[in-house]
Amino acid sequence: MEPAILDLEPAPPPGPLTIVAAARSAPPKLPVRKAPLLLAALRMLAGATQAEVAVAAHCSQQTVKSIESGSIPSADLAARLEAVFGRPIRDLLTPVRAGELK
Repeated sequence: MEPAILDLEPAPPPGPLTIVAAARSAPPKLPVRKAPLLLAALRMLAGATQAEVAVAAHCSQQTVKSIESGSIPSADLAARLEAVFGRPIRDLLTPVRAGELK
């Protein structure tokens, strides 16, 4: 048997169709964005910062950020947030879409 002869010539560069096909093989992962909570929407409409809400609710800015990201506040903090915003906590923790305010 004769040994196989290897083709050592470089492969031609990929054409535009090859590049497009490669790009389509793995669809990009888009970030999933949650609708903001009513609490965050009301804060932004009022032009208040998380730090200002934190001062009014007697908590830290990090706590406000955490609640706006989906954490559940303690009963005591929930009562203070209700007093600051004048709405029940169940409403404040409800997600809202653009153009939809209760």
